[in-house]
Amino acid sequence: MLEKLNQHFELPEYQKPQRLLVAEILELVYGVKVGVCKHCGGKMHLIESKARPRASPKAAA
Repeated sequence: MLEKLNQHFELPEYQKPQRLLVAEILELVYGVKVGVCKHCGGKMHLIESKARPRASPKAAA
C-alpha cells in the first residue's frame, strides 16, 4: 500500500535514516567541531577526566 501511495504522490524512494554520532550532529546543526579549538583550529587532546558524582537511588525517588 505504501508503495502505491509513493507512486501516486510521486514521492522519492524511502531511505533509512543514518545513525549519527553526537559530534556529527553538533557539526551539522551548529557548525561546532568537537575536539577542534575555535581560536587556532588545532586539535584538542584530553588531559584529565573526572568522574561526575552520581546521586543515590533514594534521591531520585
